[in-house]
Amino acid sequence: MNSAYRPLIVVGVIVAGMVGFATWRKATEPKETIPWRKTLVEAKREAAASQKPVLAYFTASWCPPCQQMKHDTWPDPKVQAALAQFVPVKIDVDEFPAEAQEFGVTSIPRLQLLQPDGTPGASRVGFISPDELIRWLQGA
Repeated sequence: MNSAYRPLIVVGVIVAGMVGFATWRKATEPKETIPWRKTLVEAKREAAASQKPVLAYFTASWCPPCQQMKHDTWPDPKVQAALAQFVPVKIDVDEFPAEAQEFGVTSIPRLQLLQPDGTPGASRVGFISPDELIRWLQGA
């Protein structure tokens, strides 16, 4: 083999590995099962109309505990059933920094309850297991 092609082969192998890893990661990622609202404004509007409280979930793609919740907490069928009593909204702190600042979010993941009229209620910071989340929601 001509040594002039070696760098191209190395780069090709690296690119193929990266594509393979990205494909594997996407295939093993859990399906989104929570009907997250896209914006806090949308969630508040729906909460006022339905008289359900809002569950605001502040998160980011770079947050390890948030990723753990994505895999362990949100897919749990008991959590999905419990969230039927709420209007859930996922707020990425990088995409919506004003909303994060409005609620004084300094650590994530953070859960923030809002009454149907928009009044802030209980909040919680850090990873929360499915059973803990259900207990917290029932006690809030």
